[in-house]
Amino acid sequence: MIAPDIKHKIIRNFSLHAREYENHADFQKYSANQFFSRCEPILPLCTQHPVLEIGCGTGFVSEILLSAAPDHHLEITDISPAMLRQCQERLLSRQIPINHAKFYQLDGEKLDTREHYGLILSNLTFQWFLDFSGSLEKLMKALRPGGWLVFSVPGSGCYPEWKQACMALHLSVTANSLPDLTALTKQMQPHSAGIHLEQMEYTEWHPSARAFFHSLKAIGAATSLGSVRLSPSEFRRLLEYLDGQASDRGIPVTYELGIFTLQKQA
Repeated sequence: MIAPDIKHKIIRNFSLHAREYENHADFQKYSANQFFSRCEPILPLCTQHPVLEIGCGTGFVSEILLSAAPDHHLEITDISPAMLRQCQERLLSRQIPINHAKFYQLDGEKLDTREHYGLILSNLTFQWFLDFSGSLEKLMKALRPGGWLVFSVPGSGCYPEWKQACMALHLSVTANSLPDLTALTKQMQPHSAGIHLEQMEYTEWHPSARAFFHSLKAIGAATSLGSVRLSPSEFRRLLEYLDGQASDRGIPVTYELGIFTLQKQA
């Protein structure tokens, strides 16, 4: 479980980097497209009830959602007010109509649990929750009978190159712990009438190891949830090792993505 004071740091870091987020968020853009393709078939089933997006970020999913569902009652939210503003600015700059959507700040873990929504969707947000199990229960309660929850999270298979380098150098892995997708599926079974998981990998390339770590900071995702830190000399050794593994394309960084689709009992 993430400590409450860490959550304030998460909000602060995402807010500080809202304006440069889009320039470094290659995995997030990939995930948004993969994610929405799983949401799209559900949208026609939700025309009578509101659709809620939790964690809109700068609007990668919001843009597709607003274009695909012009007649839906859409609620687009983020815990970071700066991210929410950046999302609206991005949509307006791209001339995406937003007059049929409601934008507001929301902590997805404090959602009103009245049966209300036909669909709740969230791309790459739930891994930051303080209490995943308790939050999932609230989210399912907020759905109308037969409603849908679709969300994506990065899995524990992320960053194998980083982890292998730390093992070779006998260094601690300081990457944040991410959920095992199979274990997460089992954890959610009591909450849903049906669960579907899709797993995929995505590899992005960086000109150097330092550029990769800078990209994490530049999207606000460098908040450490653990207590282990590398010393400056240890970090230099890690950078040198990773740079030594570079190919003509640069430094590979592999992500594991899990997309979950849950339906509430009708």
